[in-house]
Amino acid sequence: MMMPRKNSSEDPKNIILFDQKRKANKKERELQWWLGRVTEIQEGYFTALLEDLDGRTNIVEFEDDALAPNEKDLLFIGSTFTYSISVIDDPSGGREYKTKMAFSSRR
Repeated sequence: MMMPRKNSSEDPKNIILFDQKRKANKKERELQWWLGRVTEIQEGYFTALLEDLDGRTNIVEFEDDALAPNEKDLLFIGSTFTYSISVIDDPSGGREYKTKMAFSSRR
């Protein structure tokens, strides 16, 4: 609840109380994280080697539209990026999954 400051000379009847209910926050938790390195670029997609935190590697293909528009110029053979999957729990009981790819990440 937000309340304006009360001055000792103010009449208590003139104080306005703001009743603001806080919305319960969504809770996001990262499920998996990889470091990627681009190994091949083709028309419409690129191939990368992904390595997780345990050192396991996978070769994967991503469509070009997986990139953020401001990062497309960072895509070249040998460029590195992070890739992660998170789960977001809604206070109402809903759940959604989010993937994120970042070529400009400093992680």
